[in-house]
Formats: sequence, structure tokens, C-alpha cells
Amino acid sequence: LVIFILRRKTVRGNDVLILGLCNSGKTLLFTRLLVNKVVDTYISVKENKSSLTFNNHKSLNIIDIPGSDSIRLRIFDQYILFIFRAIIFLIDGSTIQKEIKNAAEYLYTVLTDNLIMSNQVPLLIACNKQDLGFAKGSTLIKSALEKELNQLRHTKSAALDGVDGKSSTSNCLGNPRKDFSFSDLKKNETQFIEISCKRINEDSSDVESVKEWISNV
Repeated sequence: LVIFILRRKTVRGNDVLILGLCNSGKTLLFTRLLVNKVVDTYISVKENKSSLTFNNHKSLNIIDIPGSDSIRLRIFDQYILFIFRAIIFLIDGSTIQKEIKNAAEYLYTVLTDNLIMSNQVPLLIACNKQDLGFAKGSTLIKSALEKELNQLRHTKSAALDGVDGKSSTSNCLGNPRKDFSFSDLKKNETQFIEISCKRINEDSSDVESVKEWISNV
């Protein structure tokens, strides 16, 4: 199942960031994209970076950003200084119910960043671990994220109002006059997709769909 929310393309750099919480499968996706092998991975303490060349000879830098709370934003802030091409935000579909607040907080930080908004960076939200029977699908994850991001938007807005006594619309996520919906993101093309980084078969369709998305942004 793939949900498309399309916007126009703009010129961007050559870096594609893989973001997400710890244990969401970022490093495994990084490895699958490069060598299409399932390998044992460990919690990263620094970013992984490598070049990926496509059939049309286009080459992009794939960068796996660690998910640890203590280091992810520091490393992310280093890369956000540069114009990059796209973001893949990985979500563990098997644990999203208990991690929804943390995932939404991280996603909120990404989506309200000045440079990401102004450069109209496209976003792929990849709902991973779909090989597990109890994993939540992209439709449920999308709905849960929208509800949580809507609540976060109200909380952040109220906090800003309390500081200066004025209503702030700077970097407002979506349409402030209605409940948050990914369809209201006017500056970032957003797509949801279901994958399993551990599932490998003859056509490797799960990871190939991610690779195809990268090649088209």
C-alpha cells in the first residue's frame, strides 16, 4: 500500500538523509540500498555515508543518521546547514503504538525546520517491519501521526503565545485553521510506504520501492 501526496519538484543537493528512532531499521535499510544484503546491525553512534549510483548513472549520497536521543539532533543539525535532496523517515511498525509521541516529536522538528521548509525537501515516511504480523500499516500510522502532530502543534503554539502574548504562525505545520493533515503540507512532498528491510526475495520489491523513490526525487 502506497499513499501519495504530490507537490512540485525543486532543485536540490545530492544528499539523502535516513532518519528515525533507534531500532527502526535505518542502518539495515542503508545496507540494503547499497549492497542488497541483510546483515546484523548495531546502534550507531555516528553517521554512515556512502554513494549510491542508479541505472541512469545519477549518483546520490545516502546518509544514515543515528537515532539515539543524545546524538541524533546534533548530527542532524550539522547536515541541515547544507541543501540536501530528500529525507527518508523510518518508522518501526511493530512498536509505533508506544513510540508514537517520540516519533511525532522528531518528525515535528524535521518538518518545521526553516531550511527544510524553504527548500521544499521531499519526505518519504517508510513504515518498516511489515513482515511482523502485529506491525501497523501505513494507513494507521499516518492517522496516528496526524493526531499526534496536531496535538504537538497546539502545544508548541500555546507555548509561543505564552512567551510573547501573540499568536505565532511562523513555521506553522500545515493549515492552522484545521486539524493537521499531511495533505496540507504545501512545502514538502510527502509519501507513505510499507516495507520490510529484512524481507528479501528475488525482486526485493520492498527496498526497490525505496530506491525508486530516491531516484525520482
